[in-house]
Amino acid sequence: MPVADAFPMTLPARPGSWYILGMTTRDATADAGPCPAGIPSEWWDEFEAAARRPLPVRFRYAFIKTYKPVLDDEPFRAFDTTADYRRWCEENLPDWLGYGRK
Repeated sequence: MPVADAFPMTLPARPGSWYILGMTTRDATADAGPCPAGIPSEWWDEFEAAARRPLPVRFRYAFIKTYKPVLDDEPFRAFDTTADYRRWCEENLPDWLGYGRK
């Protein structure tokens, strides 16, 4: 059974409340068609499970918010020139964010 089918997805209906969206597993009688050449069957099963999810659930889990130090600490920054912006990035941002010229 694909991992996506084993664990039902949850989506907040409104703040403070949750509901479970049922997932159906693909059985031997399902007419899902063959897996395209070169794609492992496990990957194809995961893709099919994701495609069966309702659109709001797909949007909910498609975007992952990751905190970026320094960048997310202020709501707005403006620079007079691109050179100023690049200098600020090199002086203030961690290298692992990838904003440096190195």
